[in-house]
Amino acid sequence: MAGVSRTVNAAALWVTACLALVYLPDIGRGFIKDDYGWIASSHVTDLHSLWRMFTTTPMGFYRPLVSLSFGLNEVVATGPFTYALTNLLLVVAIATSIWRLGQRLGLPSAAALFSAAVWAFNMHGINMSVLWISGRTSLLGTLFAVLAGLAFTASRPLLTGLLTLAALLSKEEPLLLPLVFALWTLIDTRRLTLLGGQPAPRLRSLWPAVAAVVIYLAMRSQTAALTPANAPDFYRLSAAAIGGNMIQYLDRSLTFPAALLLLGSLGITRPLFALTATERGVLMKGLAWLVLGFGLTIMLPVRSSLYVLLPSVGSALAAGAVGAALWRSMKQPRLARWALVMLPLALWPVYHSRNARIRNEAVLASHTLTTIGETVRRSHPSSIVIISTPSDRPSIADAFAEALPIALTLFVPEAAATTVTVRTHGNDTRPGDAVYVVNETRLQPFETPVTVK
Repeated sequence: MAGVSRTVNAAALWVTACLALVYLPDIGRGFIKDDYGWIASSHVTDLHSLWRMFTTTPMGFYRPLVSLSFGLNEVVATGPFTYALTNLLLVVAIATSIWRLGQRLGLPSAAALFSAAVWAFNMHGINMSVLWISGRTSLLGTLFAVLAGLAFTASRPLLTGLLTLAALLSKEEPLLLPLVFALWTLIDTRRLTLLGGQPAPRLRSLWPAVAAVVIYLAMRSQTAALTPANAPDFYRLSAAAIGGNMIQYLDRSLTFPAALLLLGSLGITRPLFALTATERGVLMKGLAWLVLGFGLTIMLPVRSSLYVLLPSVGSALAAGAVGAALWRSMKQPRLARWALVMLPLALWPVYHSRNARIRNEAVLASHTLTTIGETVRRSHPSSIVIISTPSDRPSIADAFAEALPIALTLFVPEAAATTVTVRTHGNDTRPGDAVYVVNETRLQPFETPVTVK
């Protein structure tokens, strides 16, 4: 038994090393888009600034624990690598928690680790949450939700409620978490005791999680946070969005684990394949988490791979349950073990390629701010013009969205007296303007006049 434990622990270290290999070369290249707003609104200076995080919504969303994490990051270091490394460590923490949750639900340690790895190496969502630092919203919400699941399976209702509240104070998606735990209870009881008129004892223990939702909604209602009534159209819940979202999110949350299980099924002795009662229970619990994890985002017109992080915990647990049954029925488990060990290395070019878009946006953003700063200090122009068209990959819009003024205030304060504009052409630039055009991930200086087709 000790030998099995050592083997699984060694495998866990290998999973962590592979995650580092996949992401460390690409993280920390710069801040992009919403990152600047989070940084600018999350300074920790005194107790009042901490209180303000829980009573205001500078980003339009009520996510005070995300603001707190950005503020603490700033205390440690202001460079983008520290922020990005924090996100990567959160991925490791979530994977570790999924590993522990799988064991708590009854999976063997190796199968539970498989669940954790399935989640961590998913092709969708993880890379965005690591390379785009604002993806920390989904990471924190997912981490606290999984920890709440651990507390629930340990029969610690008060801690379950506290962690559910923490998940909600990080992002809105875990709102249906108490319902997930209710379904888990019913799956465990195997009999709907509520029909007999006597509430199941474990269902009564859900009141702290339900109370957490009530407290969260009450706290949120005292702020100017976006609601379904006043949110932009792309953030308003709409039943019309369900059909298209369902196809996309099923692909993003299930394709990777399903592909792994399909490959594993090629090596089984089919008459021996069967799920145990425990594995069926974990499968059902994973599917409940998957479905309810999409309970809100499935109705949003805007679509994001970040919305997959929380629900795919469920698909990973389900994959662990099926994977445990596959493992028992394999003809050559040693071959399968080595295939799993080598798979992250074989897929490294794919992960690196998928990281490229956000990595390049971050590099362009960083180079843009550096160039503006150097230009201002060198020649003190009254105007800097950046020419960037929608066809640029990446473009200034990709790198900053509408956050360039905030980025300049944060990182190039010496440009306060300089007008910085972004245009799609250079025909109307004036003599004396410092003019640059986007060239891949850098700004290329151009002499005026400039004609850009």
